[in-house]
Amino acid sequence: MGIHIQVKSEAEDFFRILLWHGWKRIILILAFVLLILGSFIIYAANLKPKDPANDRRFNLYIPVIFVPLIIISSTYLGLRRRAKKLAAIAKETTVIFNHEGVESSNVLCSTQVKWEQYNKVIEISKDFIFFPQDNMFFGIPKHCFANDEQILEFKALLSLQLGNRARLKS
Repeated sequence: MGIHIQVKSEAEDFFRILLWHGWKRIILILAFVLLILGSFIIYAANLKPKDPANDRRFNLYIPVIFVPLIIISSTYLGLRRRAKKLAAIAKETTVIFNHEGVESSNVLCSTQVKWEQYNKVIEISKDFIFFPQDNMFFGIPKHCFANDEQILEFKALLSLQLGNRARLKS
């Protein structure tokens, strides 16, 4: 007995979870870069050119504008590429949630993990993210559940088994 689901995560599922997990780091890097670039712009704006008719400070601003765009686009494309690779190797997995823990099996392997082994489970808008360790996680997309009633049953099981380690939306 338990909650049975079939999980086959697509690239969009992996991308959503990777983006959720890394957004704080991305914002921190972007803030640091903008701080450095902002300082550079203020410094360059306050310089007095030797020949005002031949002022080329504007040429310095053009690359400065593109640096944040390059960082954002390379991060975005890197996450997309990683998500596609993960989706390509992902196997359809049968997952059973019961009072003892989580059982999963696919063509490659079968595992059983007791609820005590999970540090936390976080619910986001379209996924449940499981953390067996602080730096290791995997996601279960909500679209893998049969219906909203099964999701509610699953959330009740998480609350019962994990208590405050289950960070669920109301």
